[in-house]
Amino acid sequence: MASRFQDRRHEGAAGAGHSDPQSPGWVSPRTKLSPPARVATEIVRPRISDAALGPLHVKLILVRAPAGFGKTTAMAQMRSSLESSGTATVWLTLDRADNDVSRFLQSLRCCVDHLLNAGDVGDDDAHVLHRLSAYEGRFALFLDDFEAIHVASVHEWVREFIAHLPPNGRVIIGSRNVPDLRLSRLRALGQMFEIDSSQLRFSLAEASKLLGGRHQAGLAPEDLSQLHGKTEGWITGLWLASVALDHHAEKAEFVRKFSGSNLSVADYLLGEVFEQQSEKVRQFLLRTSILKELTPGLCNALVPQIESAAILQALSAENVLLTLVEGEDQTYRYHSLFASFLQSQLRRQSPDAVAALHLQAARWFAAQDRPVPAIDHYLESGELSEVLPLMSRHIYSLLAQGRMRLLGRWFDKLPPNALRSHPALKMAQLWTLCFTRGPWAAMTALNISGLADSADEDVWPHVSALRPVLFGMMDRQEDAFEAGRRGLARLPSSVPFADGALINTMSGVFSMRGQSFEALELMSASRRAQSENSSQLHRMYAETMEGTLDLFAGRIHEAHARFRTAVAATIAEGRKSTGGNAWAGLLYALTTYERNEIAHATDLLRVYIPQTRNIGLPDHMIQGYRMLSRIAFLAGDVDEVYRLLTELEALGHERQLPRVVTSARLERSRVQLLQGHSIAAQQELARVSDDAAASRTQTFRLAGNDVDYPLLAKLRWEAVSGDAATAAIALTAEAAIAFSEQRRRRGLALELVLAVALARSGREPSALIALESTLRACHRQGFVRMVLDEGPPLGVLVRQLHARATAASSVSRDVTFLGYLTNLREGYGSTLPVAAPDPSQQTVLLDRLTEKEVHVLHLLAEGYSNIAMAEKLGVTDSTVRTHLRNINSKLAAGSRMQAVSAARRLGIVR
Repeated sequence: MASRFQDRRHEGAAGAGHSDPQSPGWVSPRTKLSPPARVATEIVRPRISDAALGPLHVKLILVRAPAGFGKTTAMAQMRSSLESSGTATVWLTLDRADNDVSRFLQSLRCCVDHLLNAGDVGDDDAHVLHRLSAYEGRFALFLDDFEAIHVASVHEWVREFIAHLPPNGRVIIGSRNVPDLRLSRLRALGQMFEIDSSQLRFSLAEASKLLGGRHQAGLAPEDLSQLHGKTEGWITGLWLASVALDHHAEKAEFVRKFSGSNLSVADYLLGEVFEQQSEKVRQFLLRTSILKELTPGLCNALVPQIESAAILQALSAENVLLTLVEGEDQTYRYHSLFASFLQSQLRRQSPDAVAALHLQAARWFAAQDRPVPAIDHYLESGELSEVLPLMSRHIYSLLAQGRMRLLGRWFDKLPPNALRSHPALKMAQLWTLCFTRGPWAAMTALNISGLADSADEDVWPHVSALRPVLFGMMDRQEDAFEAGRRGLARLPSSVPFADGALINTMSGVFSMRGQSFEALELMSASRRAQSENSSQLHRMYAETMEGTLDLFAGRIHEAHARFRTAVAATIAEGRKSTGGNAWAGLLYALTTYERNEIAHATDLLRVYIPQTRNIGLPDHMIQGYRMLSRIAFLAGDVDEVYRLLTELEALGHERQLPRVVTSARLERSRVQLLQGHSIAAQQELARVSDDAAASRTQTFRLAGNDVDYPLLAKLRWEAVSGDAATAAIALTAEAAIAFSEQRRRRGLALELVLAVALARSGREPSALIALESTLRACHRQGFVRMVLDEGPPLGVLVRQLHARATAASSVSRDVTFLGYLTNLREGYGSTLPVAAPDPSQQTVLLDRLTEKEVHVLHLLAEGYSNIAMAEKLGVTDSTVRTHLRNINSKLAAGSRMQAVSAARRLGIVR
């Protein structure tokens, strides 16, 4: 092997002169042995750094990614992990001068000298490996910036070096491109481990840490998520954005506008990526920058006389912020920031070429029978004469698929009067408005369109179907019923989409009116229509309606399955479940929450609540905000609870939806009651007792108020803080009505409160008997959160039932029900009192409270969360928790609520 190395020692290459110490460009190799300095804001990434601690048979770790993905930092963290494990390391940063074999070997000998802590011992190339083979400990050689090496002789030397590396050594290479080291053999032998940009890109949590280190921790979660999405986890992009944020007071506005044309990002991409390419490649990059996907055929259409396939492969190999689309053959895409940078360069250099390029792309996609990207590019080109006929042919199939946001984007790009002579497209625009901007915008547009009283066979069926949809979304159930009934009398029409929409809408209206038989009949008709005219949107709505009926009937398992199916009905293959329609998605979140899958429910709500808020679906807004506030309460963030409920109430006023306002007040009252603020809770209830919207929750079956309506809220208050005996009588009667109307979910909710009323009125044995029967029904149907959300008053009884079931003999023990009770008991957590509070028992202060503890009690009584108290007091969260533990100990309290109640009885707080 020595001769093979020696044969290539003096082969020339670019930069050969720099191996001469007398050369002006000469740099001592020893200055290249220093790894980069660690910085305070560096994010430690164990999942990356620990890769260096892998099996001994791995000879090479290749860290490969485009510029700015943190390769060097990742390697430095690997080096730290190796040294912590007792592995000796040596670092070499390469440059273009190392394309001279002599220079490269000189650098490598310095590395070995450094590793062995020895002086220079000869210049025989073979001696490098000989000396390393004599080294007994584990060692690792880091070669950074390997993309600087492009001479075949150096590549071959490194290949041989790795092939003959002693078993106690390994090489870690950092490179922007794939080095020519015949990696396939190492892969096949399992001697190589690769880390690419997909692993190096920052996760959302890591991006949050980075921004926190830059004092940008106050960035709103939605803004952080948007910034992370725009940068695609590209570390340099995130860093440059964080630096720029220092100079912008309006953080959200900066994030919204952030792109590759941002000055700092553009400067980086210009110098580090764009200017490194040849003129031919730069023109290719500019002309193809308008594309969301790049294939050889499409690129050839935009850049004739260039072999696009070869350029795409070369760019991908060189990692020029171009990635291969997973699962697609020869299909690539640019990193989003790089694409926006290129587009800004194209507009600056060749502004007249942009429209022409879009037109070329549109015609290519149209010829390939791909209407969606064709329409996208036609609209960007401004060529209406070709795009409107294409939209007319495909618009209703896309509408039936539920592609509302796509259609909304298209219609927004059209000039104001572009649809004047296209009534069918105008109706599609109205449907899109309904589901993207809400019913008020759609109703206004319908009234001024001139189509409301049209006799056109392609128009009036849409109007007949759209009107009841809009009235229902406006919470005008009576108007929806009358308009829909008139529409049903005219069926069938010549427009299957409109007929299906009307049938589905009226099934919901009949269900809301308690006419379940009529609702089911219409849904059967909808199912039959689907077999003839498949529509993802209609399937979604039909499944959602049947799931809603299951929900009213207390069949959580069935409802959950239907809502999940409904969400999937509007999702293209391969997309995530959060990409579906908000109508079904929010209800899917509801059953997920009811099953106590809090993390999953939270993820779903983050996606669907903004959509339902924008559209203005009253029942969905009510249920979504209610769930979010309860999740915040579980986390102890009372400030967030009240913020969410205030926002919901404001939305109700803004959208002229009194029932939304009522629902916000009901939930606020429930929270106050859980906190022990009985007077405040009663006052909040008084604000809805005469509300006209309150009676609607009794008259109609409204999903948002099925188990959260004024009468139940009032009876809950009486059961906990008022006349429990009278409340028990009323709850018994109300539950009987609910069960007789097949509203089993409402009936079970009433019975849970009834158990509390019975116990508090001195009938604890009856309470436990009744509660056991109710909980067995809840167990069968899958209810969890409905039980837990009643809080400690019910939790005390659940614990007693659990103790009784645990004490039962193994023969009589119902194992599955005991497991359910155990889960419920654990679900109450620290909010469960040690014992049921006895109002007659005198509260004793076991030890004197400090001035700070009294202050904490006052804040606790006002509803402050731990975090809010920490900010108010200027202490840490752990200090607040210490104060709370001391307070509970001194007041013999088992929860925050008990502590406040005891403090009130002692006169410490009001």
